[in-house]
Amino acid sequence: MSAANLPDSEEHLDYLIEHLSSLSLLGKEVKENMFEFEYAFDSKDIINVKAKRLGSDRYKIHNALVPLLELNY
Repeated sequence: MSAANLPDSEEHLDYLIEHLSSLSLLGKEVKENMFEFEYAFDSKDIINVKAKRLGSDRYKIHNALVPLLELNY
């Protein structure tokens, strides 16, 4: 975050994650190794409840971005 000149606070990180999730760039883990993306405005609350119930802090970058970002996983 500091390399991008972004504030290093936990609040800013939470905001950034929520923003990327709302743009469907990040999916949240809702079951073990199962991630859901916010494709519809009304899905945000449902996805957040599922992720919170699981207790996971894991996220997945949308598959369409993997080649663009040259990620290998």
